[in-house]
Amino acid sequence: MPPVEKHLELSKGRTGKTFKELHEWMDPWSTNEQLARERHDIINIPQNILYVHQTWGGDGVKEFLHHIKDDHTWSKRNIISKILGRIF
Repeated sequence: MPPVEKHLELSKGRTGKTFKELHEWMDPWSTNEQLARERHDIINIPQNILYVHQTWGGDGVKEFLHHIKDDHTWSKRNIISKILGRIF
C-alpha cells in the first residue's frame, strides 16, 4: 500500500484537494490495524460509503474508492483493481 503522502498526492491531482483527513481515517495502521483492515475490506464498502459521504461528500466517496483501488494496485491485488477500475 502506498504511504498516506502518496494518497494525498494522488487525490490532489484528481480533485485539487488532498483529502488528508479521509486518508488518515482509512489508514490507522500504526494505532489500530484491525480497524484499518475493516475500512479497506470490500465487504464493508457500502456502510463505509455512507459515513464517507456524510463526512466528506461525493468527492470524498470517489477518493475513498480510489484509495482502496490504489492500495490494491500498489500491492498488485489485481482483482480489486479490475473491479474498481471498471467503475472509474
